[in-house]
Amino acid sequence: MANTKQSTNRQATDNQRKLTPEDVRLIRALDREREYHRMMADRLTRLEIADKFDVSYTTIVSVCTYKSYVDVQDV
Repeated sequence: MANTKQSTNRQATDNQRKLTPEDVRLIRALDREREYHRMMADRLTRLEIADKFDVSYTTIVSVCTYKSYVDVQDV
């Protein structure tokens, strides 16, 4: 039991290094990029994709989950 506590404490301190100013800038840039992609993904639904290609929502789900058109490889 003491061994588990010791390893937990070690993990907590190992993950607490001091960030450099460059690290902070990169973290913030990555977070902005994450937020941008989340916003863009929320704007385009599978239903909208179906409308764009004049097919059903079910067709889009089948394509996206590789249930249909399995012979078509992604580029």
